[in-house]
Amino acid sequence: MKFRRIGLVALASIIWLSGCLHDSGLQPTEVTRTPVVRPVIDEAFVRRIDGSTATIPMMTTALQLLRGTADGLHFNTTPNAYENLINGSKDIIFVTAPSSEELDLAASVGVELEVVPVVKDALVFLANTANPVDGLSDSQIKGIYTGQLRN
Repeated sequence: MKFRRIGLVALASIIWLSGCLHDSGLQPTEVTRTPVVRPVIDEAFVRRIDGSTATIPMMTTALQLLRGTADGLHFNTTPNAYENLINGSKDIIFVTAPSSEELDLAASVGVELEVVPVVKDALVFLANTANPVDGLSDSQIKGIYTGQLRN
């Protein structure tokens, strides 16, 4: 079975960019400077990644920080990104979790998808200032999107 990795570059980028340090409470007596080793991310590598349009800002920022440019970045929609990953024209994609149709497509050609969660989505609801509704609960929002509430 073929393996395809999703999100590993983003995960490595986020860890690398976070710069989190563990505070052990110990104070070093001597500071040792270690040179920063940046991964080689050339345009050929960038052309082998794909993703949904919603992930373009995240990947553009990551590439600009990692290599100084996002040249070569071109993302499709989620379904097209999955098709590109499954058919082997892309190596890594940044998308939402696969649908049952995408999992079935992968299985039909013997490709096993490895999903690596990197971030969580957030939804922000905006309304026109003339809208008389001044607030909705989580359950009301769920009801609207499930069709249980219509007014």
